[in-house]
Amino acid sequence: MPLISVVIPTYNRSSTIVASIESVRDQSFKDIEIIVVDDGSTDNTESVISGLDIPELRYIRYSESRGANAARNIGIQAALGEYIAFQDSDDIWHSEKLEKQLHACRHFDAKVSFCAFHRIKYGNKSVVPKPGYNIQAGYHNMHAALLRGSFISCVTLLINKAALLQAGSFDEELPRLQDWELCLRLSKLYVFAFVDEPLVEVVFSPDSITAGRTTYAEAAEMILTKHELDFLSDRVAYAMLCMNVAADALLKHNYSDFVRFSWRVLYYGDLNIARSMLILYRRR
Repeated sequence: MPLISVVIPTYNRSSTIVASIESVRDQSFKDIEIIVVDDGSTDNTESVISGLDIPELRYIRYSESRGANAARNIGIQAALGEYIAFQDSDDIWHSEKLEKQLHACRHFDAKVSFCAFHRIKYGNKSVVPKPGYNIQAGYHNMHAALLRGSFISCVTLLINKAALLQAGSFDEELPRLQDWELCLRLSKLYVFAFVDEPLVEVVFSPDSITAGRTTYAEAAEMILTKHELDFLSDRVAYAMLCMNVAADALLKHNYSDFVRFSWRVLYYGDLNIARSMLILYRRR
């Protein structure tokens, strides 16, 4: 049995899937299997994969697209490893990612580890989590910090499979923010080990799930409902999320969502957050 199963969901990424697979094969840690889950691609992804001679690679394809969350969940169920990691078909791992995260899990006896990453968008590169989050390397309870915002991408996670199944897999109803919502659930059960080193290059694609910003308000509403007690225990966190959604709605001229979430900012937020909301509205 492999120690680590790497799940790669893909949809119409025939031009990038091989580089993604090779970045996993180039890992310094070798006791792995690679599971590519094809979410009903209509390009030549299947023929590209079938042309690869990689013994540790398994390919699962279904004809009708069900979304990245469903693809990851299918990969989780098929995984044979003790740990599961997630790669995306247009992102690249550094060669020591799995080795360093596995060492962190074992050193701290942690069920979950994550690393920093480079976000590459329109040619600009930034490090996440940003210094302002003040997340230190080591072993931490991340739940309070995660309520204040999302700073963990699923491609930076290494999770014990049994722990992941206990927390529950990806919520297939969420149109976006699925990484954040999963981490909120995991952080209520487990303390995380953090490797403070960018070990993943995350490339923003205009047609990626995170690009569908019209779904932001819907996803935020679902998360606020699902984790209502947690957010109500931290009113600043509640107000911060609502302010981000309101700002996004204002940029899209979606004034109904802007008004709805702005009211929540004023009701739940402190004076500084309300002042930021007023400045945002004046700059519209």
